[in-house]
Amino acid sequence: MLITYFVAVLIPALVISGIFLYFYSEETVLRISKNSNQDMHRIADRIGSMVDQMSDVAVRLSLTPGLNKAMSDPQNTSMYQYEQFVDILGQQRATNQLFDSMALFFRIDNRFLSTEVGFQSQEEYYDQGILALMEQNKDKSFWFANREMTAPGGERVDTITFAQKLPVLYQLQMGELIINVGKRAFANVIIPSDMQGDFLVLDNNNQIVVGNLTASSEKIGELIPNLGNPAVAKTVLIDGKKQFATQYQTEYNGWTIFEFTPYSVYSNQMHKEISKVLYICFMFIMIGAAVAGWFAFRMYRPWKRITNRLSENTAGDAIETSVVDEVIYVEKALSLIEDNIKRHEPILRDRLVFDILHNYIVDDEQLRVQLSNLEMIFPHQHFLVIVVQSSEELGEAAHSESYNRLFVFNLVLDSFKSLGAVYGTMMDAERFGFLLNLEEYGLNDTFRDRVRELCAELNRLAGTHLNISLQVSLGTFCSSLEDVYKSYFAAKRELLYRSVIGDNDVIFPSNTDSEKVSYPSHLQKKFIHASMNADEERALAAVRELFDHYVYSETLSRQKTQQIIIIFLSSTLYELMEEGFDLEEISEESILEIANAPNHKELKTRFFGFVNKIQSGIRRIKDKEENIYIKRAMQYMKEHYDQELTVTMIAEESGVSSGHLGRLFREEVGKSVLNVLTEIRMEASKPLLLADHMPLEQISRQIGYNDVHSFIRFFKKAEGVTPGEYRKIRMEAQQFEESTTDEKP
Repeated sequence: MLITYFVAVLIPALVISGIFLYFYSEETVLRISKNSNQDMHRIADRIGSMVDQMSDVAVRLSLTPGLNKAMSDPQNTSMYQYEQFVDILGQQRATNQLFDSMALFFRIDNRFLSTEVGFQSQEEYYDQGILALMEQNKDKSFWFANREMTAPGGERVDTITFAQKLPVLYQLQMGELIINVGKRAFANVIIPSDMQGDFLVLDNNNQIVVGNLTASSEKIGELIPNLGNPAVAKTVLIDGKKQFATQYQTEYNGWTIFEFTPYSVYSNQMHKEISKVLYICFMFIMIGAAVAGWFAFRMYRPWKRITNRLSENTAGDAIETSVVDEVIYVEKALSLIEDNIKRHEPILRDRLVFDILHNYIVDDEQLRVQLSNLEMIFPHQHFLVIVVQSSEELGEAAHSESYNRLFVFNLVLDSFKSLGAVYGTMMDAERFGFLLNLEEYGLNDTFRDRVRELCAELNRLAGTHLNISLQVSLGTFCSSLEDVYKSYFAAKRELLYRSVIGDNDVIFPSNTDSEKVSYPSHLQKKFIHASMNADEERALAAVRELFDHYVYSETLSRQKTQQIIIIFLSSTLYELMEEGFDLEEISEESILEIANAPNHKELKTRFFGFVNKIQSGIRRIKDKEENIYIKRAMQYMKEHYDQELTVTMIAEESGVSSGHLGRLFREEVGKSVLNVLTEIRMEASKPLLLADHMPLEQISRQIGYNDVHSFIRFFKKAEGVTPGEYRKIRMEAQQFEESTTDEKP
């Protein structure tokens, strides 16, 4: 009885409890690691978002009218224009409270234009520390620096400096945008509010960028080589406190992120679980004692016979009917468990592939065990991730959504089995991910042709059965399961630029390291000119040429091609607005809608719709436009010709842009605005030339000229004689008329 109790109840309970607590402890550490990794990934993503935001600011500044000319020819740029650039920098800073200060460096004349002090030479600039950094990073188009800078008032400020060469889209970069961000504001933006532990962000030199842990950078530097696998939390002692440390290195700038979780988080969870286990063990032991006694008394001999039956695998003539039923029950139960395991293997495989693609696996040994249990065999050392995306929502196709998703999944899985071992997972409603194990490394021509053949057949079957098309994106090759997530994100990133991809294209990874962007400014000018003249055919021809040379030819990366499309649309809309065409039909949201088309066929359709909207808007404006602007301008010039006027001043008083007013005068009057103003002034000067021999200098000032030579030159051009000759001729004619009148009887 006692031996049976120890063997059947007490020893298994203690062993199972110990094993459970061990695995629970490991799982708790892994959970802490996973949470820390997610927090650090979020921090890294926010740092990346900030970098992208600052790159967008640089792009917008590059598109600012006159800035590129000012950088290439600063000597001929007026202070008024520089004040406009300061205002633009101030607006950028005002829209983003994260920016402490911003400055533009003009490389040609070595001067800084900042939001704090305006123009300063390189020697006078208040932040002399930036000069050494600019020299160190002169070969980089974009760089970071964690430093202590000197503010205009002389105080030292902890700052993170971001710098971008300008103009962004030009090969010759003649300036640099410098953005300084305070460390406290930087920390408030990048650190999630729900982080449980302390954190630190170190730069490439192991210097603390931001953090709330009171430990020296030397102490943290000593921890880095002792952490082992940076993705798994390790216990460390900092200032006498035991903590779990996890680290992550960003891909953008090599900064290292640490999260320190208090050891109490782990110990509290373990204490709670140990209490539960002890309580369960106590109840199990007490109940087990009763059950063991009951089994020993009531069920020992029948279960002995069942054991013999199972071991001998014979029915036996002397077995009782009740015992036979129990044996059959046990056999059926074992068979049912086995069937359930086999039935759920695809679901477990799907989840495991999902975790591998997203780099959720933090323990290599655990991964090998899971692969072995699920009989997932990778005979080769090279891996490639393939992402497949449907052109339509699968719920809108024939049959139910679950049937359509399963059909597409199995269709792709069967198609790629001919290339090697392949396992897949359903990422979301329209996207699938597949992990392919290959013998050879690299995307050679033979492999590309084979993939294209498989995808062509795949799209044929998908179109026949579900009336959909599939876009297939291949990631980069990798040589270990630990790096598979990089291949997945490379394939996924290419699908972000679907608008310049065909609806059933095969997308191979592109190398854009040495790529130079050649912006189609000639096509943009051609398109704008055709649009302003309501020449829809020429505008569409420019769009077709844009698509032929940039979208269809695939000479640029898909990312840069999409950027060119967005800049082309935005710049066109801006130029038309500058010319006075307020197109209510088109907004920035509609431009983004065009750029986010699902494929280049739909992109072209939406682009043509954009052209139609422009044409209808310009026709609407021209139909409604009257000569009110010309009348206002003429009236203003007649009333103020004695002042120093410019076309810009006249246009502002008339309520229209200078370019649009000039175009109206050329179309309606046949002369430029300045020619009309000159005629008005010349007519006003004639009575003054005949009045009391008034000096030419005084006359020129009264009709708006500060320089008498300009008055003489314009007068001779208009009348064919100089003002003095005109006065002499008119005076002689007047005297002749008077003498003739006196001689009459």
